[in-house]
Amino acid sequence: MIVIARLRANLPRDSEAEKLVCTTFCTNDFTESLTMPWKKIPGDLRHKARNKGKVILNGKTIYLDGEYDSAESREHYDRIIAALLTKPDRPDVINVTIARLAILYIEHAATYYIEDGKQTSETHHIRAALKPLITLFASLPVSAFGPLKLKAVREAMIEKGWVRVTVNSQVSRINRMLCWAVENELVPPHVYQACVTVRNLQKGRCIVPEGEPVLPVTVDDVNATLPFLGWQVSAMVRVQLLSAMRPQEVRFMRECDIDRSDDTSWEYVPHRHKTEHHGKQRKIYIGPQAQDIVAEFFGDDAESYTFSPLQAWQEANQRRRDARVSPMTPSQAARAAVSDPKRKPRHGSCYTKDSYNRAIARACEGAGIESWSPNQLRHTAATTLRQQGSLDDARVVLGHSDARTSEIYAEKDFKAARELMRKFG
Repeated sequence: MIVIARLRANLPRDSEAEKLVCTTFCTNDFTESLTMPWKKIPGDLRHKARNKGKVILNGKTIYLDGEYDSAESREHYDRIIAALLTKPDRPDVINVTIARLAILYIEHAATYYIEDGKQTSETHHIRAALKPLITLFASLPVSAFGPLKLKAVREAMIEKGWVRVTVNSQVSRINRMLCWAVENELVPPHVYQACVTVRNLQKGRCIVPEGEPVLPVTVDDVNATLPFLGWQVSAMVRVQLLSAMRPQEVRFMRECDIDRSDDTSWEYVPHRHKTEHHGKQRKIYIGPQAQDIVAEFFGDDAESYTFSPLQAWQEANQRRRDARVSPMTPSQAARAAVSDPKRKPRHGSCYTKDSYNRAIARACEGAGIESWSPNQLRHTAATTLRQQGSLDDARVVLGHSDARTSEIYAEKDFKAARELMRKFG
């Protein structure tokens, strides 16, 4: 609400953009939901006889400095609106409820957590975190919220059967909402400062269940699954196992992102990766074995995704046509010869997280083994790297800033310790 005057000051008067700002933020429903005393934000009106701007506030007319629509007039208007929205006795700061704050924060998250024009999964996690909060304290003013009430929300999460790490993450998201509210002057600062004192649940010091750790998948299980995978997904699995990539990084691989100047080790810099919003750069080195696999999928368009489900589907259709014994009917031949531009493609240009996981799950079912996920391939590769090199080398390859994170992925090799104690003890 505070930035409305600044938005309007930078927009042409009576333009479509200014109307959009006014209709979005200055509607009665929006302002009344914040329990504001005025029906809408006062507009910058024109006094024709004097050719000056004016603002009517609580029945009192305030004439603006300078001529109407001048820089001086706009600056005076902005000062009046800013003072109106930021005065100490703002009722919306005192009386805004948990439910209203949650709605405002979800609207913010829907536009903030965006990747390639689509909402990320963080928006869904935020909604899940706020459900127990709204269930217990929907009508409570945020100014009355505190650590004990936050602990009550945490207990409700525990009753749902959530594991310890998930509970800690969801409580952190609630605190993040309070921090955003303080930043936008919707909540008094002491509310956030008090709630962040609630400590995370510690392992072994609470009765909350622990989640199952992500363990490496055995190479034997991977080899048993490969015959049941398609050509492209099978290549993705082998490349990920040889390079310790994240599933997202192998899905978004493009030829233009790979520097092939060094034949012994290509350098792959993903255009999208997990820690890019922290300003970190990710470099992945592809060895000779993985190079042979990836090179088979390079095409004419270097900016297209290396592993494309649309291309795999087209190749599968072509193989079925080549193996067809009976001739095509005239209607089938006509449909195959003419491509309809309005028809949405059945498959996308790159594999999604769900499609990649689903392909592996179906292959595991066909092989008759326990299902595993693409992320376990990274754990398997990290364990091998830890066995053959140092922990610091594994940290660089995995793209971790802290070696302790690499220890989570790289299972410790106890074989050397066992052999040593056999000789020593």
